[in-house]
Amino acid sequence: MVRHLIRALVRRVVELGGVRSDRERPMLDSIELGVRCLLLRPEPAPERLAALLSPRELEIARLVGLGHTNRTIAAVLDISLYTVSTHLRRIFAKLGVSTRAAMVAVLSGNPHLFDVEVTKARDYPHDDDDR
Repeated sequence: MVRHLIRALVRRVVELGGVRSDRERPMLDSIELGVRCLLLRPEPAPERLAALLSPRELEIARLVGLGHTNRTIAAVLDISLYTVSTHLRRIFAKLGVSTRAAMVAVLSGNPHLFDVEVTKARDYPHDDDDR
């Protein structure tokens, strides 16, 4: 039975080209002798995902996670709104997400993500119109 499962696993990995094609699809789903064998590829650890981000992208992700708007982030980091949006698009692409909430959810398992110190001695502007 073990050899059969290993062969099925190898076939499945080859079919996927070594990369998971769909997050919900198992690598192996087999019933042997009345026992369902389900093999899932583990999700990357939040620390590994955070390592994909540049220091500036990580800083922006932290500020988003703390609830700040794009406008506030731009003011605090002294960059344009367009630059903040560009960084967010790149972060979303690297993490495979499409919303701020999904980005924070993916990265929230990293215990050090929100250990942030303010890098500029500025008060945050208060606005909510550009999230």
